[in-house]
Amino acid sequence: MDQKAIGVILPLSGKNKNFGLRVLKGIQAGFKKLLANDGYKLIVRDSKSSPIVGKYFVRELVQKYRIGVLIGGLSSQEAKEQFLESKKMELLFISLSQVFIERSQKTELLIEIPGSTESQVKALFGDEVISQWGNRVAIVYPEDLIGEIYLSEFWEQAGARGVVVADAVSFSTSKGEDYREPIKRLLGLKHKRIRQEELGLLDEMYSLKKKSVIRRVQKLRPKVEFDWVFVPTSPFHASQIIPNFNYFDAFNTTIVGKPSWRARSVRELSSKNKMLHFLLEGEPSDFIDLKSSFEEIYGAQAKAPEIRAFQSIALFKELSLINFSNERSDLREKLFQQNVLRVGKSMWSLTDQIWMKEMKIHHFQSRKVAKGLKQKNR
Repeated sequence: MDQKAIGVILPLSGKNKNFGLRVLKGIQAGFKKLLANDGYKLIVRDSKSSPIVGKYFVRELVQKYRIGVLIGGLSSQEAKEQFLESKKMELLFISLSQVFIERSQKTELLIEIPGSTESQVKALFGDEVISQWGNRVAIVYPEDLIGEIYLSEFWEQAGARGVVVADAVSFSTSKGEDYREPIKRLLGLKHKRIRQEELGLLDEMYSLKKKSVIRRVQKLRPKVEFDWVFVPTSPFHASQIIPNFNYFDAFNTTIVGKPSWRARSVRELSSKNKMLHFLLEGEPSDFIDLKSSFEEIYGAQAKAPEIRAFQSIALFKELSLINFSNERSDLREKLFQQNVLRVGKSMWSLTDQIWMKEMKIHHFQSRKVAKGLKQKNR
């Protein structure tokens, strides 16, 4: 293994070309600032926006260049394939996106820059959240693989913390979906007997730790019996779902979403729902030096894609400080010993072979991001 060789696989052509090129510029700017003078080298490959092509290059970079670390996975589909191939090769993978696979498939050789599903859900069940908001929760999740993984992790961690999952409602992401329907079910306005039976079945299945997932759960109540609800979906679907709480007179319901909810389409809705929240890393790193370096090189301002690239290079810089041999097995052992990684104000800790990023819940104040939870009106 060549500790000085960094593999990079990005979509530099195809449908994700624009984002891929932006991230590559961010990586190159970070590399020039942090690593170029220390004998390191970047070996870049174009995935052509294809998970299969990216997977092929993982093997090539290991066999031909003996890379020590791979940075890639700009989309969740590419991230999954690249990690699974990296895992076979015992290669450390720094993923630019979340990797949506079962918890049991993850290892210490995967570090997810935006924070894993496990990291996000863990932040939902912190002591502060439970004490301020309550321990009866609900989830509204999409009917796809990502939704199933969030549901599974949500249910498992809720059980571990003694939190009651009061309701779980799915929605279709297909065109023409009436987004009033899942919220109608959540608020107890439809199909009492069927929903009681299905929620009971889901509860029984998760208590037995089976892997099956029921895609639709329905349980009617005469009133809202959850304290807050998690909606792990994209800004697009969130902007269709959130207004329906007010539509059914459930004003200022406490709703928590994913980090992507910083998007303007969701931020604008905070003027009508004062209890809109989203997950974000605890203390975002500013990367002032790297931003300045990027602007000097490219004459443009670094934004979210470039900052994610900065994080990946800065994380590699942190990893390079670990004293390990050229054997891949030694790297794994040293990662276990390291246990904690810090980049600026961001932190990952190794728990049960998963790198958990420190995440916090934030809210909107005057349509701007504000730290911490907003107190519920009693």
